[in-house]
Amino acid sequence: MTPEQLNKIVSLVLRLGMWLSLGIMIVGLVWYAVDPVPSEVIPVEKVLDQLFHGNPIAMLELGILVLIATPFLRLLTALAAFVYSKQYKFVLVSLVVIAIVLLGIFIKV
Repeated sequence: MTPEQLNKIVSLVLRLGMWLSLGIMIVGLVWYAVDPVPSEVIPVEKVLDQLFHGNPIAMLELGILVLIATPFLRLLTALAAFVYSKQYKFVLVSLVVIAIVLLGIFIKV
């Protein structure tokens, strides 16, 4: 895989993630305009539950979570591309970065 192909794939992942996030948040904003509820922060682990209970704030938070997850998906995409193209130095670097991100998530830094 050439660097240009990798850049195109990674760029596509980032753009799709951004547009998906934007679409989810627009749906949440319209839903909130039609059916306003008291604003409160919903814990991450309860977003899907609140979404199924008809809370438009949960839709907005889901959009934000998708936006936050997009760069991580970019890391996974780059890792897969590096494995496919047998660029093991970059595979190692990607794995280290992914490990650091996951460590930060799990120890809540």
